[in-house]
Amino acid sequence: MTATMKAIPVSEVVSSVFSASIETVRLDTFRPLAIPVRGTPEQGIPTSIDELPEHVIHCYDMTVTAAVQLNIPVVGSIGGGLNRRVVVGEVCYFKRITENDVERQYGFAIRMCITVDKWNADLKVNLPFLAASAQLGMIEAQWLFQVVGLAGPKVDVNLPPAKLDVETFVLAQQSFDKILSAIRDPTTKFLVSTIGETKPIDKVDKELRMSAVRSYGLGSIEKGRTLEAARQRLHADATDEDTLQDVYKTVAGLTDPLEEPVDTAKRKASDLLGRIRADV
Repeated sequence: MTATMKAIPVSEVVSSVFSASIETVRLDTFRPLAIPVRGTPEQGIPTSIDELPEHVIHCYDMTVTAAVQLNIPVVGSIGGGLNRRVVVGEVCYFKRITENDVERQYGFAIRMCITVDKWNADLKVNLPFLAASAQLGMIEAQWLFQVVGLAGPKVDVNLPPAKLDVETFVLAQQSFDKILSAIRDPTTKFLVSTIGETKPIDKVDKELRMSAVRSYGLGSIEKGRTLEAARQRLHADATDEDTLQDVYKTVAGLTDPLEEPVDTAKRKASDLLGRIRADV
């Protein structure tokens, strides 16, 4: 959903956030972020909320590991595997800027972040359903807020992490409402931040290919192959060759395509790979 910031009543925004269906975010193409823009913003980057022409409301889940990497708050430890997920209900106001085929969203975001300890994919309906499920003991969950790109006494969220149930869910809705209502308050400052990033599929495909070639390069070092031998086995194109060369230089310290990796380089490659195998 997109619209100008002034066009949507606060109550409607809050209702939309808390009723949106939960979807699993695809982090290879879209990544929610929380990165303040440091120094003087470059030309085109918004410096006031009046320069934010769009907003989006959605609700999604991700792994705990991904949340930590993206600066999304996690309640408790960062372990737990697939049984622990982070569900985020958010509203973001932003301006899109595309550079080198990567679209970045600059603005601010208000997020309710719920860490679910007993994750069941069948329960991914919406936030009220999660709260009801927690109330009945079907899941265990805790929540807190994250405000990115705004600062001030009326938007600073000092609520400690809370156990999710029906009562605290009502408190979360009220808090969300208060934060949104304070956006235009004179005490609230807009501190432009990068709140999201989207990459085109072809760019993602290239990055995945590079990852595969890096794994192959590590495997070749582990086996003691020269860079030239690794190239020939792969029938590498120019991009693959550059990737292989980087791996050999970084891991084995080799620039001579005919020089074999030493034992320490082989062990390092083996340690990095672990049980991963990629060969041709």
